[in-house]
Amino acid sequence: MTLNEITYDIITILTKAGYTNDSRLEEGYIEYLIAKKRESEIMKTFNEVGYIDSIYFQDLGIFDVSIIDPSQDRSIAVCNCVVGKVTLPPIIPLFDDIAMQSYYSIRVSSVCNSHRYYPIPFDLYSEIPANHTRRKMKQFFKIANAFYLAPAPEKARFITVLSDPLKGFVLQTENISYTGLIVGESYIVVEGQAIHNSIPYSKGSSFIAVNSLWTGTTSTIVRFVNEKRQMTIYDEYPIDGMMANAIVIKILTEEYKIESGQIADIVQDSRDQLQMMK
Repeated sequence: MTLNEITYDIITILTKAGYTNDSRLEEGYIEYLIAKKRESEIMKTFNEVGYIDSIYFQDLGIFDVSIIDPSQDRSIAVCNCVVGKVTLPPIIPLFDDIAMQSYYSIRVSSVCNSHRYYPIPFDLYSEIPANHTRRKMKQFFKIANAFYLAPAPEKARFITVLSDPLKGFVLQTENISYTGLIVGESYIVVEGQAIHNSIPYSKGSSFIAVNSLWTGTTSTIVRFVNEKRQMTIYDEYPIDGMMANAIVIKILTEEYKIESGQIADIVQDSRDQLQMMK
């Protein structure tokens, strides 16, 4: 399901319930409420059972890592070592009382995912002697929204649970089928030659799709030009149906004071209009 579908259901129910305050029916405000309720529900679930479903995680893809010297970054001035730095959007803090860490909502790894970086509190990392073998282990620590990796790689991959999923990305790294072009999207020929709209495109050439079809040999490969784009309200939202329905009910009853019985009647009468609560 998409964020647009969840938002549409809330607005539809509020409208049919006679809600008239247009300022609080604004889509951006409802999208904000959905993200905040989602964060609250994920934290509640984690506190109750100690884990969360993988559906809430987002693959943010590969980031260039900035090599940081302590003299250049005051936040790690007490650490006399060179580390890599990547700043991410806010993630949901899932704090484990036993391990005394809040890294359950983030996975940091090498580009090919063959090497994983393990969390360590900054104060413990800064106490490791410079020549100690522990310095050679792949570790990371977090200060605010910045992640510091040591030893510092050139690039790193992050999979995490964002506070606001729209701050994440959609990865479009797949090969495009002969009938899989999206009108208006830009594509590049990675291997061979592709023909689209009767125009041939050689390896390295790009084009904007005007229909869904292209032709080529079995060795021809076509991909998106933009393999990593910002997530939109029309992309799949990282949430399951049960939590989505619970969030809709909570927003309607807690934020807009709609009676649960009234919601049930509206849902029953409007099944054909509601996109998610079916």
